[in-house]
Amino acid sequence: MSRLNFITDEATSSSAIEIIAPNPSEYIPVEVPPFVDTNNQTDIIKLHLEAEPPQPLLFIGFKGTGKTLAFATVAYQLKIPIIQADLSENTKRGDLIGRFILRGSDVVYQLGILPSAILIANSVGRAILVLEELNALTPQMQKVLNQLLDWRGQVHAPEIGKIFRLNKGCKLLIGATSNPSNYGGVFEINEDLRSRFATLWFGYPKKEDELRILHAYGSKDDNLNELLITLAVETRKAVDRNEIEYALSPRDLVRFTQIMKIYKSKFSEEEALRKTLEIVVLGKYEDVDERQLIARRIESIFGLKMGEELNDSENG
Repeated sequence: MSRLNFITDEATSSSAIEIIAPNPSEYIPVEVPPFVDTNNQTDIIKLHLEAEPPQPLLFIGFKGTGKTLAFATVAYQLKIPIIQADLSENTKRGDLIGRFILRGSDVVYQLGILPSAILIANSVGRAILVLEELNALTPQMQKVLNQLLDWRGQVHAPEIGKIFRLNKGCKLLIGATSNPSNYGGVFEINEDLRSRFATLWFGYPKKEDELRILHAYGSKDDNLNELLITLAVETRKAVDRNEIEYALSPRDLVRFTQIMKIYKSKFSEEEALRKTLEIVVLGKYEDVDERQLIARRIESIFGLKMGEELNDSENG
């Protein structure tokens, strides 16, 4: 936090404890990338935010499908703060609730994600907290979230003898994102935590919606767009068949069109396409068998031989 506000709390010590609190203005998004609504996601977020009290909302879906962007889009439209917390198996209680730290020669209490979100909502009236990759939290850390998500609606920081609650009339929407449970390196979401959320599934978009996404990011060549979507669908089916591990997402396709536009300033159309396929698509696959399978799909769909690029990567 580049600017800090300080609150004095004397609950547990004869000397004042400084609490490092967030500056709400720093959390209001200035700009967000385009989000293409495919299933009324932004309307649903707004309805959950405006409910009394706001109803926690969990988006479960594949990488690169816009789960976080949907929340950010609503915050941008409403000009309200959004606090995004990147969770992992290394997230500790201090990250969620708070911890004592040294500031110069003084010991101060740095608020964690949860009480910070409450203070921000109390300051401006409405805010959104997004817990990214909820199922990356260990089961023990998932339990820490319960008190904020149920009827208590509070965060207790016993180290400083303070309970953080929303002020009357203030709203904090607690959103979360999660990958499907079959993704590697994740935990199951506890039943007691899952029961505190309403859940919306973020699947891969339909072809017409994926075209709209590419259009929103400036890719107007529908011949190329349709070939890319065909390849992406093939990779998704191949993942379902356990032939490969990585499926191309809408985010990958957007990245493809952006990088190809850069390459076209230097190379011919065909060479730019070939290099983008090599770097953006084939580069995702380290396993030789998977690379060969994807190379064959590319050759079939785009009519381009990828043998030289494939051999170069294997020999490198």
